[in-house]
Amino acid sequence: MICGLMAFSKEMMDIKIFLEKNGQEAIVSRNAEKYANGELVTESGKESAENKIKFNLLKDYFEKIENASMS
Repeated sequence: MICGLMAFSKEMMDIKIFLEKNGQEAIVSRNAEKYANGELVTESGKESAENKIKFNLLKDYFEKIENASMS
């Protein structure tokens, strides 16, 4: 599970790709790729509270963390 601020989504996606190319499973936040591609960027360039609520990102992220620790 790769955790971080969406401001670092490009770096998280680079790490995910690197790990997967080396035979590892890597999980990122549901919208990390969209942030990395600029699809969900706000004017400030930061992850917005509106998007966190709209996409229920925190709950989704915590569920992924919990599931990753049980694998």
